[in-house]
Amino acid sequence: MPCVPGRIQPNEASRECVLCEKNTYQNVLNEISCKNCPYGYVAEKGQSKCVECKAGRFSSSSGGCQACTTGRYRLGTDLVSTSCRQCPAGFSQKDLGSASCLPCTPGFAQLNNGSSICDDCLVNQYTDDTRQLVCKSCPFGFVTHEKERSAACEECTPGKNYDGTGINAKCLKCQSGSYRFSTDSVGICKLCDPGKYQNKTGQTSCLACMPGQSIGVIGATFCVPCVKDDFANISGLESCKVCPFAKYTPMIGSSQCQFCDAGKYGGRCTKCEVGRYRSAGDSFDACTICEPGMYQHQLGQTSCLPCIPGKAQDETEATECNICPINFISNDTERFVCDYCAFGTYAPKPGMVACRNCEAGRYGDKCTDCSVGMYRASKDSLNSCKKCDLGFYQTEKASVACLPCIPGKAQNTKGSTNCTICRHFEYSDAIEMANC
Repeated sequence: MPCVPGRIQPNEASRECVLCEKNTYQNVLNEISCKNCPYGYVAEKGQSKCVECKAGRFSSSSGGCQACTTGRYRLGTDLVSTSCRQCPAGFSQKDLGSASCLPCTPGFAQLNNGSSICDDCLVNQYTDDTRQLVCKSCPFGFVTHEKERSAACEECTPGKNYDGTGINAKCLKCQSGSYRFSTDSVGICKLCDPGKYQNKTGQTSCLACMPGQSIGVIGATFCVPCVKDDFANISGLESCKVCPFAKYTPMIGSSQCQFCDAGKYGGRCTKCEVGRYRSAGDSFDACTICEPGMYQHQLGQTSCLPCIPGKAQDETEATECNICPINFISNDTERFVCDYCAFGTYAPKPGMVACRNCEAGRYGDKCTDCSVGMYRASKDSLNSCKKCDLGFYQTEKASVACLPCIPGKAQNTKGSTNCTICRHFEYSDAIEMANC
């Protein structure tokens, strides 16, 4: 039988037909040899015709279809099958045997032909469309926040400022003491005005100092409390105000002043000095001096204290009362002077409030002790002490009676301090004997 197309009978003696080899063909019956596929065409074994290389492949001089290399492609409709085309700029292809190239996506670009990959856009560069040849730089005030392959740049948000150039540009947070509002230039953060502060970073505004505080410099990170006797009654003040005359603040950081308390006076509400006072309704100009019979030993008092019984004071502006001395008394409050005890009375110690009557054994203006050899009974006159009678004696002062001479002794002199012992050959056989 004759050999069909795609087969040959190279030997007349053989009755078997042989398949045409790869990349050869035979389209005629009963041939003895196969034909080579033309350049750009290929065939499998036993084919009656050759076909063009598929898309993504090309025919080489060595025969067969080979895959397009990276960065190249071949369409199935290409008339020329002996080579692959280069990917154009803005495209890339990383795979072998590709029928097309891929466009560079946003964030990537490629300036060269025949590239296997698209180049990354660097920090602060971008492409916002496909098929881009080069990356564009972010405009002033815009960044990619240190990211590569960006499809867009972002404007520095309020509270941040634009700093640096090119790939080194950044959006930095405004430092404490400064701010940037949405309508402000992106290139700089503004310092807080006097009367305002900001203690945080990255802020869009400054804060007004609250009442009781102020700040007089720009770029402040805190407000300062008003010192004592200064005040700030509204927010946002550059400096605190001084309290008006006769007003003060009890503590730092006050928003209002108050009138001087009782016990204080003057522009700075000074405490009244010792020996002086100021009541609630008195003038603020000065403190009142304590009158005689009164005193004040402490600062800032609202009244003077009365001298208590047993004390007196006859001077003004006194800081203490004088204690009444011995034999003087004060039996009431607010006394200017102490009273001398009347005849026949006395005050035995300082600070007495009443005089005592002279006790028996004492006499006279100052209740003097009766001398030895003398006495005064309670019923006796206060004018003087009596001498001990004959036959009596007394060795102690302030005695109320005399002692009798005992038997064996006698005393014949008044006011004696002892009895005389009877001499030899004399005697006394009874008490109170004047003579032996």
